[in-house]
Amino acid sequence: MPIVLIADDSLFQRWTLTKIVKGDGVEILEASTGRQCLEMLRARKPDVALLDLNMPDLSGLDVLRAAQAEGLPTPIVVITADTQDSTRELCRAAGVAKVLPKPPKDGDIRDALRELVGLCS
Repeated sequence: MPIVLIADDSLFQRWTLTKIVKGDGVEILEASTGRQCLEMLRARKPDVALLDLNMPDLSGLDVLRAAQAEGLPTPIVVITADTQDSTRELCRAAGVAKVLPKPPKDGDIRDALRELVGLCS
């Protein structure tokens, strides 16, 4: 069963992303802090993670850098309202698979999941 980790401090954003991703045979994990996200990346090794950059205790960039340093295998899609090129470059340097604008379009999320792990086909 594919596992998708949704990491955002906003309950509404987690709910919205869950609605887009949820389907038969998909397990959803949720994290509301950067530390929870990193712990789940380590322990559960989800197939893909959807990550906000503005998170409590550890920022999304901190999570990305830690995951890259530890060689964690999960492809990560950053979903952020920060549209600056410098932010996108920081994310890419930290090994992110994709950066999507917030609020994300359903089709963009599905396309990323299909491309990265074959979900939402």
